[in-house]
Amino acid sequence: MRSSAVIAPLALGAGLLLITACRPQESKTPEPNAETEVRTYDLRGEVIEVIPEDRLAVIRHEDIPGWMKAMTMDFPVKDPADFEKLKPGVRIEAKVYVKGLDFWLGAVRVVEEPAGGPQ
Repeated sequence: MRSSAVIAPLALGAGLLLITACRPQESKTPEPNAETEVRTYDLRGEVIEVIPEDRLAVIRHEDIPGWMKAMTMDFPVKDPADFEKLKPGVRIEAKVYVKGLDFWLGAVRVVEEPAGGPQ
């Protein structure tokens, strides 16, 4: 008799827990999704090389606050007008757009031509 008095409340508690766990969750306002949201970062650097067939620019850039440390890397450039501004030796300021794992360079502004003028 005594054991059934202990088991009944435990069974009731387990049942309530199961019912609560299986209940649909209330919908919440979705958080911004890093896969769909485009983030923008400021870039300052020097063009090392351009690869026209892939519309890539190899840029030696300073730290990009909030995104990455200084390094040299390839950046895709979507806008043909921006790509035309990029020549080896040119110092630029630009925006890096990041959407999920995708990134590209845009809003390019030449701030210094290479020594000896435009190439």
